[in-house]
Amino acid sequence: MATFVLVNGSGSTQDDWAALVEDLEDRGDRCLLVDISSEQDEDQADRIAWTAQRSPTAPVLVVHGNAGAHVPGALARFRFAHVVWLTGEVPAPESTTERDWLTVGQTYVGDPEDQVAEKAALAVPGMEFEDLAGGPCPQASQPDEVARILARCARKEATGVRGLAPERGLGVAPPV
Repeated sequence: MATFVLVNGSGSTQDDWAALVEDLEDRGDRCLLVDISSEQDEDQADRIAWTAQRSPTAPVLVVHGNAGAHVPGALARFRFAHVVWLTGEVPAPESTTERDWLTVGQTYVGDPEDQVAEKAALAVPGMEFEDLAGGPCPQASQPDEVARILARCARKEATGVRGLAPERGLGVAPPV
């Protein structure tokens, strides 16, 4: 059983995850949803890390769209087993002072025709790629295929240790 922390960007809602969540939970996995689309005043990385604390094991972080901007901060606060960029915007490694996010296994899932996204993802050392044509919200258009990809990613990192990010601690409070 794996735990997935699913984070939607500003162009989608938690409803877009419904079919994928159903598929993953039918497989015995656990899903924790983080909606950052309407909470722009908070530190979104704290919100993601706070949600991840509810996982009994090291969770897989799945970000969609512009939620990818919060990955470096979230990984500085909490140790995730793997990161999946689901057509997510991948920040350039040199654009952040955080470096913990570059030491975690990562997979970019997206349309092979989206060369802009692929170019950004190529800048991350060790990034793996899964081609999935399905528009901007494959979690809604192809939930079965996304669930299979997430299961493969979770199996790769099954030995992950749950806990605080190295040398940083968690330091997050529940969102208000």
